This record gives sequence, C-alpha cells and structure tokens, in this order.
Amino acid sequence: MQFLLLDVIDCHELNVCKEFYQYPQRSDGCYHNPDQYLEVTSMIQRYGFNVESYEVITEDGYILKVFRIPNPSRPPVFLQHGITISCICFTNSGNHSIAFLLHQAGYDVWLGNYRGNRYSSKHVKLKTNDIAFWDFSFHENGKYDMRVQMDLVKGITGKKLYYIGYSMGTTAAYIYNILYPEEAEDRVKLFINLAPILYLRNLKSIVYPIAPFWSTIEPYVMKLTNGVIFRRTKAAIEILKRNCLQNVQRMLKCQLAYQNIFGYDIDQFDPEIIPITLAQNLEAASIKTISHYYQVINSDEFRHYDYGIRENIELYGTVRPPIYNLSKLTVPVYLIYGQNDYVSTVENVERLYNELPKRLTPYGKYKIPYEKFNHMDFTIAKDRKALLYDHLINFLNQISQLEE
Repeated sequence: MQFLLLDVIDCHELNVCKEFYQYPQRSDGCYHNPDQYLEVTSMIQRYGFNVESYEVITEDGYILKVFRIPNPSRPPVFLQHGITISCICFTNSGNHSIAFLLHQAGYDVWLGNYRGNRYSSKHVKLKTNDIAFWDFSFHENGKYDMRVQMDLVKGITGKKLYYIGYSMGTTAAYIYNILYPEEAEDRVKLFINLAPILYLRNLKSIVYPIAPFWSTIEPYVMKLTNGVIFRRTKAAIEILKRNCLQNVQRMLKCQLAYQNIFGYDIDQFDPEIIPITLAQNLEAASIKTISHYYQVINSDEFRHYDYGIRENIELYGTVRPPIYNLSKLTVPVYLIYGQNDYVSTVENVERLYNELPKRLTPYGKYKIPYEKFNHMDFTIAKDRKALLYDHLINFLNQISQLEE
C-alpha cells in the first residue's frame, strides 16, 4: 500500500432560497450558494473544519483519494458512498451533512471514494478513455478499493474503525469482509448499512423491468458508452444545470424523475440543498457494475460476476459463478433502512437480515420511523437529521461508550 498526504483549499458567502416558490429564473440572482461549485476539501473548510487528503494505490493500480476531517484522539468513522456519487454526498447538504455532524459528535471522520469518480479517476497505467479502465464492478470495489482504504485508516490511526456504507457502499463492504475475513475483523469494529443492497428482487424502481432484457442490451450499451455512463464532464454538468436548475418547475421535474427510480417523498424535498446536490452528485458508473447488479436481480442470489460458461469455468472452476458466502462474515452488522425505498426495499432488507449469521446482528436492525423515507433521503431529506442522523449518532455513542 502507498499513500501520500496532500493539501487543502478555501471558500465564501451564500444566499439561498428557503422555499421553492422563491426560485425565479436563475439569471436574476435569487439563488447563490458556493457549495454548488466547490470540491469536497474547500466545502469542508467553508463549514469551519480542517481537512486532510490522502492518495492510496490499489493492488490493481487505481489511485483513490481519501479525505479526513481529523479528530485524532477520537474513534475513527469511515463513510463510503454508493453508485454514481462520490464522498461529497456526505458533505454537500449544509450544516446537517452527516460528515460534519459526526465530527461535532466527537469522531475522527474519514471519507472514502471508489474508483471511477472525480476523486479516483487515475490509474498507474490506464487512462479514463480506455475501456479497460472501466472493467470493474462492485466486486473490485470490495476486493481492492475497500481493502486499501481500510488499511490506510488502520495504518495512520492504529485503531479499528466504524464503517458507515450507503447503498453500494454496503455491497462492497460485504465482499471485502467475505474475501478477507480476518483482515476485516482486525480493521473494522462494525459495518453500519444505510440502505443495504445485497438482494434485489421486489424492486419498485423503474429500472427493474429492464432486468430480463439487460444481457441482450448490454453489448450495444458497452459499444455506445465505451464501458461507462454518467461521466462527470463540464458539458454533462451544464446540461444538467440547464435542464434541472433553470427554474423551480424544472427543478421539481428532475426530482420527480429521480424518485421514479428511488422512491417518492415530495414532502422531504429540501429547496436549500437541491441546487447543490443536483449539480454535485453526478458521477461515473461502469457498465459492468450495472450488469453485475442486473445479474443479482435475475439470479435472485448474491453471486460473483457471471462471465458466461466458458470464462466461468476458467476463472471459478464452475459453470455458474460462486455465491458470496455470508457465513464467512466476521464483522458485526447494523442495518438501517427506509420504508419507501424502491431499491433497498423492506422485503430485501428483511431477507438479508434473516440470512446474516446471528452472532453478527447483536444490535438488530432499524426501520426509519417515517413511511415515505426513500433511497435518496439518506443524504438529502429535509429532515435527515431528525429522521436518521440523530439516531445514527446516538447509536454510535452508545456503542463506543460500551467499548471504552
């Protein structure tokens, strides 16, 4: 493992619209918030925190950035994002960002990034225009990205950490623990799952009906996209802003489009942060990651990537890819889920919980007590602090006090 301490940046004033009806055309200047244009280091500083930046190199050559809001004498907490976003999702919802609340509660906060997003878009040999750069799924996120990031925190702090994974950040965490059970146990005290994703039947999302046809569609998508979608280019961001941020009607339409995928909860739209999160939360996703998730849907099992019979035999020694064996897990798990999540559905979370080794679920699971809570609400709900973050921090405080 290699890592390098990098440096930090700066910030300024803001003027936000508290209600949607206050948003006229953007051109007349009603709305301004520099968070829309900042990167994670300067955003952290703008809210009054120190920040450190590290680079780590995975075994297969990807260069990942990890950020820290340091509190060196306190327990480390590691936040890991999901698909099509980066660690900035934990800092870009103002004073109620979970990274800031955790630091204020007395934790040493670390922010991870998976390969392919804006903070982890380098490789020792490959370029992002190479199709080989995007030849990964959440399996590699768990096998390589998780491993090197967990090593980084243990190497610098000498302590075991609390891991908080969101969405795909949970998928990769299970893979890491299954592949490296003893190593994970030495580095992680507890895996906290926000909107856990292991099983994907019973989806309510509009992406679900595509599943039976994905294997037919995929070769054309690969050819058209060179293995990646949602790349964060200047042109893509400008198109997003033009179509989703020009006025309140477009802003709400875009939010409703997202909710077709993740679940409806109009009451939790937050007018203060939507212009920021819409612009900030777009990141690249490899087609192979999407394919792997569709394989999970179609097989109704949590399996390694299916390359087809011939390649499976060469790689795994079996016709079908092996199942990820949950009995190998060594780190305790705590599941937190929403009642109206179209992706991490209640049925799928219950199935996961029932299949986890009982020795690893001493804290049970937590269903957020608000019936409309959806997949996006974990980071952008208007009442995210009262509905989720207060419980999460209280839970961590209780666990950490028991261990002192």
